[in-house]
Amino acid sequence: MAFENVDAEMVNTITSSRYSSQTADTAAFDLLKELYSVYVTTKTQFMPASKQDMALALLIAHHYSINTDITPPDAGSIGNDGGRGPITAESDGDVSRSYGTATISGSSGFMGYQWLNRSMYGQQFIMLMNSFGNTPLVL
Repeated sequence: MAFENVDAEMVNTITSSRYSSQTADTAAFDLLKELYSVYVTTKTQFMPASKQDMALALLIAHHYSINTDITPPDAGSIGNDGGRGPITAESDGDVSRSYGTATISGSSGFMGYQWLNRSMYGQQFIMLMNSFGNTPLVL
């Protein structure tokens, strides 16, 4: 299996250990790694090798983020993963605040995967994918 460098420690580093109790389940982690690896090519002519591991780790972090209730189990009172959007409404008496949906400008065209906008890790994946251009395939 490719992506030997993608492990629980890498995902915990990216997420500041917010999901360390979930990444500790080795069998589940390995399954996620296998499932999400289909989204990341190992062909260096399409994606630089240095970005392949990071891309997969971000997708796994994204999975943990969107499949966890608002507060990740290891985060204490930190709150959600930062995937909420801009403030759409505020109040002062009895304090209230509403948020819109977090999206990256121009990301709607990225393979049509709006689900990546649901967490900051998915958004980082989009930015990573947009950070390099594809090399034309010469036949």
